[in-house]
Amino acid sequence: MSANLAVRQRLRNMRCLMRLKFLQKFIHLAIYTVADKK
Repeated sequence: MSANLAVRQRLRNMRCLMRLKFLQKFIHLAIYTVADKK
């Protein structure tokens, strides 16, 4: 396994983590707005 491939994999993992955090924030916002409307 070359170092270049490892770096590419790490970048992909970081991107996935950022996407997950963004989704969590979006879900929390949606829940808060729904709770406020009730």
